Amino acid sequence: MKQNTTQKINDLDKKFSVRSERFQEEFRYLTDPENAFGIRFTAIPETNEIHLDSIFCCGTIVEKFKEPHPWVFIQKAGSSKRILDDMQYFSGGGFMWHTIPHGVRQVPAVGDTKYPVHTYRELHSDGLVEMGFVSDFCGHNYGDDLRLLSDLPIVVFANLAVWADRIRSQTSISTAEYIIEMEICTKGRRVILTHDYTNAIFAIRNGTIFPPGTKESLRCSLDDSEEIPECVASFYLDFWGLFPNHGYAEKAVFTIEELNR
Repeated sequence: MKQNTTQKINDLDKKFSVRSERFQEEFRYLTDPENAFGIRFTAIPETNEIHLDSIFCCGTIVEKFKEPHPWVFIQKAGSSKRILDDMQYFSGGGFMWHTIPHGVRQVPAVGDTKYPVHTYRELHSDGLVEMGFVSDFCGHNYGDDLRLLSDLPIVVFANLAVWADRIRSQTSISTAEYIIEMEICTKGRRVILTHDYTNAIFAIRNGTIFPPGTKESLRCSLDDSEEIPECVASFYLDFWGLFPNHGYAEKAVFTIEELNR
């Protein structure tokens, strides 16, 4: 039993390593890839028995495999419920699906034009799902610092968890456990984590900064559908735990409403 468990862990490590290396290729879509940052979210099933057939049809992903786009709410003690809605870079028009080896991929329909922000989604026939975001956007009067809105990692993680849950529900192994990994890496410039695009001083004082050359990763396991809010809450604490001197790592209750938007 111990040997089987060790082998599973080694297999997952190899798969995540491949995804990490592949993620570096996404920076080529940016205007300034040497001064940028990126976040990758990958969900991989522990079993090797998931095989998805016919996931692409008529120029797009098959409907039953599409990402559900849930509403994600957070509530802390003494505070009212608040919606997390920083998926603007992943939503809206101007995206297209195309086939890749063993899966499908969605990217902005911009051709060879480079932009300061690039996002993508992938679904593989073995059940792997991935969402990624790279950016070299500084913005007006932001100096050389890159900005990351603090809600974005949490809401993308929640979306990925719900999407992975939908994928496994369409298979004969609907109870398959998924392991979700987040990786963030920075190049050339520091990244300031802010609640909006203006309060950089507050972020600097509280140490919510990823310095240049950062490479951090977190992993969470996802068992059944009912555990998704708890999984998001656990990730929330782990993510803010990357910044030991701030005051945001408070327990929170998350609510997921699966509504197609």
